[in-house]
Amino acid sequence: MKGEASARLPLGKVLPSIGALACGRYKNGLINVVGTGFAVGFNDDKNETLFATCTHVVNEIARIRELKEDEGRKEGFADNRFRIAIFKDTKMSWREIKYSRYDIMEKHHEIENDINLTENDDLCLIGIPEIRIPNLPLFKDNFSGGIGYELGSEVMIIGYPVFIDLQTNLFMPYVLKTIISSSMPYVFERNGRKIQSPRLALGCIVGNGFSGSPVISIRQRSVVGMIDYTPNEKELMDIKLERPCPSEGDVLLLYPAGVTFAIPSHIINNSLNVILNERQIQSLH
Repeated sequence: MKGEASARLPLGKVLPSIGALACGRYKNGLINVVGTGFAVGFNDDKNETLFATCTHVVNEIARIRELKEDEGRKEGFADNRFRIAIFKDTKMSWREIKYSRYDIMEKHHEIENDINLTENDDLCLIGIPEIRIPNLPLFKDNFSGGIGYELGSEVMIIGYPVFIDLQTNLFMPYVLKTIISSSMPYVFERNGRKIQSPRLALGCIVGNGFSGSPVISIRQRSVVGMIDYTPNEKELMDIKLERPCPSEGDVLLLYPAGVTFAIPSHIINNSLNVILNERQIQSLH
């Protein structure tokens, strides 16, 4: 395996390296975009481009792929096929295609089963055949659990958010500009266990579909992370209603926090190196 030539940054030429990942088409013809992915390498043996994206994106694709025909109809789908769209020659081009999923496993002596790092870190690499595009260079960082990236530095995010009113007639990529606000370990719930995984906090809120989007350092001209999700704030408020009848009670409100989490590039690098060395991999087709 080896990497395809990297796209030159800044952003003028990176769009062809970023894809919209979708599964299923609705009865009205709208393609169901699940998230974003970007090229990080190439597998010559299988003639497939390796894309980085979030595990929760791939899990949702797998869920839809496994729907029976009547189950799909209940969710409004006319089909459950996997599709990818690449930006080329100023327009989007959709393709129906297969993919391979690579899970990174780690031996652990304290529990009976191996740890699936792909699930723990929410970082999944997938191989898509018959597509060869430049990969995006990953920022090389010797992350040791502390601050591994320059706080306050400017970054750009490119992805395919699902804004239904905006994306129905003309589907296109969106670009955001923000800063790295913090770098810290974050505790997640994974299969009944508390898992600590490093995250970058960005000073923005993103919409659905940005999951798996590259976070590109303007100064370093490389990918420093990948969008994961926006956490929610919780607040219990006392609500009084006059209509349809007077009532009062506590309501739990959820609203987006003012930051978005990104998976640091060193996690992507580590997973890519495992795949390139062909060790500790589960390949799921």
